[in-house]
Amino acid sequence: MGRAGNAAGLKRVGKKLLGPSAGVYVDEDSKKAAIEAGNELVKFTIDDIKQLKLDFVNAAKLAIDVAGFDFVEINAGHGFVFAQFLDPEMNFRSDRYGGSIENRTRLLLEVVDELSAVIGAHKVGIRLSPYTVFNGCSGAASEVMHPIAKYSYLYSELERRGKDNPSDRIAFIHQVEARVASGDENGDPGYNSEWVNQIWKGILIRTGGYLHQADYKNLKEAIEEWFKVDTL
Repeated sequence: MGRAGNAAGLKRVGKKLLGPSAGVYVDEDSKKAAIEAGNELVKFTIDDIKQLKLDFVNAAKLAIDVAGFDFVEINAGHGFVFAQFLDPEMNFRSDRYGGSIENRTRLLLEVVDELSAVIGAHKVGIRLSPYTVFNGCSGAASEVMHPIAKYSYLYSELERRGKDNPSDRIAFIHQVEARVASGDENGDPGYNSEWVNQIWKGILIRTGGYLHQADYKNLKEAIEEWFKVDTL
């Protein structure tokens, strides 16, 4: 969970509260809780990052080989650890995991590549939420970088991997729209995310408030827009 973790709970099991950068908390309440727990937010070291990747690989192998799952989904949305590394308002690193878009995306792509090598890309899905503000994500309100600029490189790299190895493309991208997190489940989210369809040509699962309207307006519009793009 990265910086979104429970500082007191982590301390009870001997774990540090880790984030891309030290002291960059979700909010003042999380900062206060961490200080009171005596487990303040510290930066992921390179060794911590190596362990994180190993944990994901081991979990994926257990899910597929032992538990018999068909797929695993990497949760890279909603302000959890991968989203934290992606966000320039949470990630202030100056090493190979921070700074440029390529560097901030590196950790997630490394995990994708490692899981693809051990269980097959076709068994790996990725959950993303470019516009969410949950857990302190900057979303479309960012004064530093718009979600299109922040995420288009990631989508293009995932698509490139699919084109390079079409027989073992990742299973799906699960894109969560921000209608629910915005607090207005029935309204216009205030943005158009159809740009994703111009980049990613694999399976795209879109979700987030589509069934809250009696006339399914948002759902119908998304389907109509998809067929326009798909037939270009």
